[in-house]
Amino acid sequence: MPQIPDPKPMKKKSAVKKLAAPKKAAAPAAKMMKPAVAKRVSDRKAFVGEKMASKGIDAKTARRRFFVQTRVKEMQAKGKTVTPEMRKNMQKRFDSGNVKRKGFAAPKKKTGGSSKPNPRGY
Repeated sequence: MPQIPDPKPMKKKSAVKKLAAPKKAAAPAAKMMKPAVAKRVSDRKAFVGEKMASKGIDAKTARRRFFVQTRVKEMQAKGKTVTPEMRKNMQKRFDSGNVKRKGFAAPKKKTGGSSKPNPRGY
């Protein structure tokens, strides 16, 4: 009678213990925002979402409006008068990316790099 091979061959136990893989260092905690910045971010997101849904304007324009309106409120709270010229200057400053405060999501500041290729080839 022919022998039938065993369906589950037994594994030999090695004499050397397997070393546990070294534990990976925990990912650094996300950088916490200051409360004023976090509030500004949440207000901006709500404002942009509302304007995009109701008025049908794009996100870039809504972010610019949020920046200008927020800054106007801050200036008026300090007792300053805001002229239409000042509003235009704020819009230009936002578009250029020259906004120092965080939470407004201004576009990246453009540096004076040349768009022309290097004529010497390096």
